[in-house]
Amino acid sequence: MARIVSYKFRETDSTVWISGSGGSSASIAADVEAIKLPNASFDALFNLRIVGLNNTIGYVTGENMVIPVSSSEELWVYRGYQPIGIGDSDAYQYNPYSHRPFKLYSVVSTQSGVPATPWLPSGSSQFNTTQFDMIEAKALAELGNPTTQSYTTESISGSFEIYHPERNISPYVWTRYVGGAYNPPAFGAQFVIRGQSGTNSGSVWALIQEQGGTNNTQPLQNDSVDLTLGNYSWTSSQFDNTGVNGGDAYGSTVFGLFCNYGNYVQYRAYNDSTSTTNMRVFYTASNTTSSYFDLIPNTQADFTALVGTISSSGLTATLPGDSVVSINSVEASGDTVPDYFAYNIDKVYASYSSSLSSSIDGLYIFNQVPQTNIQLTSSIKVDAWTGSDPSSGAVYGATGSLYGTASYGAGELGDGDTWPTCSIKIFKGNFPNYVPQVDVTGSLISTVSASLLTSSTFHVTLGAPTEHTMSYLITESIYYRDCLSMAVMVSSGSAVSSSVQNALFVKDYYMEFKNEPLVIGDGLVPTNLEGAFSGSIPFAFADDCQPMLNNINNDRESAFYFDADYSYGIYSPINFDQIMSRSAEYADVQDSNYTTTRIITPRYLGSNSTAFNLNSIDGLQGGYGLPVIDYLTAYFGYANEVSDPYPVINGVTQANIKYLVDGEGRATQPNLSPWSAFDLQSTYAISETNTNVYQGNRESYESKARIAINPDEQQTQYLSLNGIKSLYKVAKRAVPILYSQVSSMAYSSSIPMAGFAGTVTNFVSTFTNYSLTAGGNAWEGDRMDKTFNRIPLAASQSYTIATAGTIGEGVLQTGSATVTNPLSGVLKFATDALNDSGITGGLSDSYQIGLNYNQPSTKPQTYLTKAGSFWKKSTYDNEIGYIEVKLQRSNTDSFSSISLEPIQLWNTPMIRFWFGSSDYISLTMNQVFGSGNVNIVSNNTFRITINTSNIESIITQQGRNYDDCTYTDFEIGLITSQTLFSTKYYRWSTECFYESETASSTKLNFWNPNAEYSPSGPSISPLPYPTAQIKIIGTQTGQTSLDNALNEPYWYFPNTDSTGSIIADPTSSLNILQLSSSNGNNLYGSSFQKTMPYVAASSSYFPGNFEPEDTTWPQQRLPFTVEIGDEIRFANNESEAYKILKVTSPSDNEALTSQGGTGKFELRLLLDRQISPNINKDFFLVRRYVDDASTILIESKFPYPGVGSNTIVYNPNTFSGSMTSASYQSIPPEKLKKSQLTTSAIVFPVYPTEDINNQPDLLLDALRNNKLID
Repeated sequence: MARIVSYKFRETDSTVWISGSGGSSASIAADVEAIKLPNASFDALFNLRIVGLNNTIGYVTGENMVIPVSSSEELWVYRGYQPIGIGDSDAYQYNPYSHRPFKLYSVVSTQSGVPATPWLPSGSSQFNTTQFDMIEAKALAELGNPTTQSYTTESISGSFEIYHPERNISPYVWTRYVGGAYNPPAFGAQFVIRGQSGTNSGSVWALIQEQGGTNNTQPLQNDSVDLTLGNYSWTSSQFDNTGVNGGDAYGSTVFGLFCNYGNYVQYRAYNDSTSTTNMRVFYTASNTTSSYFDLIPNTQADFTALVGTISSSGLTATLPGDSVVSINSVEASGDTVPDYFAYNIDKVYASYSSSLSSSIDGLYIFNQVPQTNIQLTSSIKVDAWTGSDPSSGAVYGATGSLYGTASYGAGELGDGDTWPTCSIKIFKGNFPNYVPQVDVTGSLISTVSASLLTSSTFHVTLGAPTEHTMSYLITESIYYRDCLSMAVMVSSGSAVSSSVQNALFVKDYYMEFKNEPLVIGDGLVPTNLEGAFSGSIPFAFADDCQPMLNNINNDRESAFYFDADYSYGIYSPINFDQIMSRSAEYADVQDSNYTTTRIITPRYLGSNSTAFNLNSIDGLQGGYGLPVIDYLTAYFGYANEVSDPYPVINGVTQANIKYLVDGEGRATQPNLSPWSAFDLQSTYAISETNTNVYQGNRESYESKARIAINPDEQQTQYLSLNGIKSLYKVAKRAVPILYSQVSSMAYSSSIPMAGFAGTVTNFVSTFTNYSLTAGGNAWEGDRMDKTFNRIPLAASQSYTIATAGTIGEGVLQTGSATVTNPLSGVLKFATDALNDSGITGGLSDSYQIGLNYNQPSTKPQTYLTKAGSFWKKSTYDNEIGYIEVKLQRSNTDSFSSISLEPIQLWNTPMIRFWFGSSDYISLTMNQVFGSGNVNIVSNNTFRITINTSNIESIITQQGRNYDDCTYTDFEIGLITSQTLFSTKYYRWSTECFYESETASSTKLNFWNPNAEYSPSGPSISPLPYPTAQIKIIGTQTGQTSLDNALNEPYWYFPNTDSTGSIIADPTSSLNILQLSSSNGNNLYGSSFQKTMPYVAASSSYFPGNFEPEDTTWPQQRLPFTVEIGDEIRFANNESEAYKILKVTSPSDNEALTSQGGTGKFELRLLLDRQISPNINKDFFLVRRYVDDASTILIESKFPYPGVGSNTIVYNPNTFSGSMTSASYQSIPPEKLKKSQLTTSAIVFPVYPTEDINNQPDLLLDALRNNKLID
């Protein structure tokens, strides 16, 4: 049975009574909890915050009630509907039980909660919403010395907190040098993140992006890092602003965070075919409400949900078999996610618009004195609600708070007694001073000019509704403004009132009355006029004085039409049989009503006037020289942005309508209502542009608008948009579905796709694609060691790599050595089946093994070699130890015979000096130890000789005190330099050594420290571990056909018809396309295209023959499906745009084409005309016009300004080599940018209503005065 929950307010003691459908407090609590919204949000049309925090005030309501509000509280009002922006006005809700308008004032205090933003501080936006596949990317810090803005180049630090880890949050850095001598590579700045709380507490991630001679066109995204819930700190190194030959390099490094998932994603639920139970999936839907659905075995379902809110269950403890819920799409649309802060309601005040004594609610007031007696009828329906039987009612209980605890009063649990008798009472008084009122006992409060007319008592039936009707003839005198009121009274009769255990509720009631008919005699007056005039002619012939001449005694009866009597019912007359037998009475109607031309023409035959167009007399036939139809529109639009929708559609101008304004100056936002699109269409789109043939003439209806733009002096190019313009689309916006275009003249050879589970591939390669990335802690054992050796050097986790597929082909796992897996940490390539070199064990690509190794240590310090005496000084040694790293090679997995594989540096060796949990500086090892101490020695070993002679001075130069350094870590990147073989086994090894320091009792230098400075120093938290990351890298990886992407060629002209039969004339199929990309056909309907970066290029469409610099594609939102009416465009040319008339999905096409040949699982499109056979079909765009109530497209090319010529300026500080001189420089003009080229406009209909047409200036002034427009 459906849950029943009701709330009642009892005025006598100001309590709220709650009804649940069960018979206990626990059941009522469950019912109330079940109907609560999980993420409740207020409706701004009815709820308004009128006093915010940090205000101490006594708020006075419109009814002069004073409500105290402290600085830690807020005051909200719940009142009648008002538009957003209207304050606490005279608007009320209505209580149908007490017949009183009311408002509720709630004093609340803010409780804990979660903000909607994924992290705080949120940072600043630097990209489009999902540019570079980074959702909601925000910059937290920027370090450097760009020429356009000044930042510090010194180390900076900060912190942030993650609130929504379900969004899969990752960090990024973006280094960009904009000037100076930064070639060869400059390093920018390194940022390091440390987890301070949560599951990532103690974790450390370092991000650095170098830049060479080519600018970094996008950030370095570390999307392998998943920042979980908790607090994090970050710190940076100094920004590297030293360029070639000691010159300055100008630029910056940006550090920030981004989401891999949007607020909403599309999930796919799958219940395995082996399952024997339904799978129930719980989630928060895109309208922020809790939802669920059941999935039967062997089915799947795609659905949109708030990310991270998915849970599922079967009838058993675990899901059966392969039943899963997985992410199918990383981005989906939904309602705005609010901040989830809780409000605690401290006090609620009820304010009524007026008292009962002055209210007309529930009264009938006589504004005329009746001439006859009044017949009154009154009826009532009551019911006693008991708690023992839910079918007959519900239990009511009282609680002090609706949302406080889950404990509600249980009320009576048995079939207890209710009020046995009930009475209807009718009172009479006079408005407004003597309105009848009763107290809780049913007694009349005031008897002055108010009296009880009548009452009727009846017995209440327990367990079922009781209905009672009474009638009363009011014979008492009724005067002007007298009033009648109906009341109900209950009584316990002869029993004591304490015997009543259950409430009695009025479920329905009404009161009606009517006048008693006034009939005196038969209504006939005897008259005898004959002989009344002495000496006159007989009265019948006195035509000039007969008062009854031409009087009608009876209506004329028809000779053909019968009277149909509908006295009882409205569907069949009660004299139907008489009518059919033609024995019924004839109707009182003259037959000429159906024969006279002047009567039947306008009523039955009809008349018409025609013209070729609306609002026109062109081609007028009939009529009186006026337009047949005046189709006038009652709105005009204010467009806050007029822009160019290129590259989605070329040669048109897009206007975003912010307000629709009517003739009284009321402004509405068209995108706030699902019905507003109709208002926009009716304002500008008389109909879709079409032509019809009418009586040999061609009539056309075309959407037009009158554009009014008042540009600045520097924007006169917009004047070309003024005047009446044809509209291309109304309430429609062009969006891309699938495209390969990446500039005006170029396209991509692959189209990346997203939003599906798994991998879709058409991988065909001439080489075996080995691949491996494995990393983690290399050791978690002993601490504070003088020596630390690891063979093999690898991550502590094991990574099992697949032996089939396009990645990780046949590479053994890597990890620390264990008894159960002796080959853990060893790498070996499986035999390469594609090796055609003729060399045993050769590989079909040039592969390398790479290592990134991080080794922590106490800060390196000069140690005592010989203690001094009174006559001799102590001696110290600056060369305190070393690190050696090698890649061992062997013919057997036992490594009984070992040689060393040649290696080279993969990146610059660095050492970090830590001064706190998130505070460090990073320097090159060459700078710290000297270049001669950091190199690859002759036996293929990378060696660092740790020399401390200059460390303190170097740290001092960085502005830090070396005594404050807590520990260090060495960062080493190595990679192989010669050919590898599948017949060999490889493993990395490391040897770390510090001198024993026998001359001193205080030991200084240790590997893998757990304490600062020395073993007796403060402990380090979190502990630093040695880490290793191992990679297999090939030269051809990623150069073949991409997985999860469409790869060219994309489209082709098929040589078979829809049944698979060969087409005899190939030219007849030039209006048919089929998708040749196998990935594309497999991804059809279950994916969407990732946004591809756009690079502005040469184009004759634009001034200066170059696209705007910031041209980009809008973010993909629609899945890859093609619909009838979509368009496909080739070569960025609108003359090569074709409308799609028919779509055959890959599966349907395979079934059809298999009839006459081999079935082809390919998407098939039928276009509106033939395509040129020479067109480049791989350079394409598929677009759709979607509903958008705030957009119109104008059939006019967007007016860009002209581009000027180069400007010659004198520069006294021109840098050339190592010399500075003065010279004249030619500065090119500023490039076009779409973001800087927009304007506002007033968009009038061509045929407005009179109030808009006659006073547009007054309407615009009203908008400006209301701050709606500038």
